[in-house]
Amino acid sequence: MELEHDGAPISVTLIKPGPIDTPFPLNARNYLDAEPQHVPPVYAPETVARAVLHAAATPTRELYVGGGAKGIAASGDFAPQATEQTLAAVAIPRTLSDKPPLPRERHILYHPTERLEERGDYPGVVQPVSLYTEAATHRKLLGVGLIGAGLAAALWRSSRRG
Repeated sequence: MELEHDGAPISVTLIKPGPIDTPFPLNARNYLDAEPQHVPPVYAPETVARAVLHAAATPTRELYVGGGAKGIAASGDFAPQATEQTLAAVAIPRTLSDKPPLPRERHILYHPTERLEERGDYPGVVQPVSLYTEAATHRKLLGVGLIGAGLAAALWRSSRRG
């Protein structure tokens, strides 16, 4: 708001990622009773990088990375209490792995990590692309695709009539 008021020649985009397979859980201080884990779907770090590049080239107020992130946000806007209750009952328990917690001193708050990796060790499937984010950042292609799907459906329907 202040930048816009001052006429600054930049735009600010809030990138809102869903679970991303980075080493963050391995490096953060953990106060849980078990090691944390991501709740799927989990996306590759490159998915966020593409979103950042898009935001740098295309002024966008906010951009969600992953359909799950957008879905939870939309659900929270529509029915906040029900969303919070559902997340508390379903998602929160799934954030705990079956691994015991590592020592709390293992965090990197005051010193750098020795690991120079961009990816974490998520044991499940890591999605290389978010179809939602690709559609959100390529709206013209999405429009062409929807028109094509509509035409294909109309042709299929007319061919079935005889």
